[in-house]
Amino acid sequence: MASRDHGFTLIELALVITIVGILLGVSTWAIQSTLPGYRAAGAAARFRGAVRSASAIAARTNRPVRLTVVTGGSGACASSYSIADVGAAGRVFDTACFETGILLGPNAIALGCQGEAALPACSLCAGGAITFLPSGEVQTSALTGDSLVFVPREGPTRNIRAVGVRSGLGMTRTYRREGNGWVCP
Repeated sequence: MASRDHGFTLIELALVITIVGILLGVSTWAIQSTLPGYRAAGAAARFRGAVRSASAIAARTNRPVRLTVVTGGSGACASSYSIADVGAAGRVFDTACFETGILLGPNAIALGCQGEAALPACSLCAGGAITFLPSGEVQTSALTGDSLVFVPREGPTRNIRAVGVRSGLGMTRTYRREGNGWVCP
């Protein structure tokens, strides 16, 4: 009766390497297919945070504050936003680029949930501004509010997200694209 005291056979080692390779291939594919959705959701969450920040700055400084979306830039910062004082001082409180893998997407479908007025389809995608007053009131470019749609450069259309800001009290909502419409949270 022969016994092995040490080591692996070449067949055992090849089998383990093959299994590890298959697992790595599957996990890489899974990560690549979910990454665009995370990018779009992250960009929408950051923009929604910027809206809340602009509102808080206006209340804290007791001065109007403007959140401006800038598009059409070049390089790594093709689209960005800034939060600045509306007054003569023009102090800039925050400036940030949108995620590299994200486009501010043209969208023909107005945003809205059942029982509420629809927001214009991506009214800030070509640039624009929202003004936050110290009283908490929000002035948007459209009567009902403004919206911004985030589309991943790659990946299926189910990964599209949008943020809507309502005029008046400035309520924000994140929407998810599903089929030919939007899903409200």
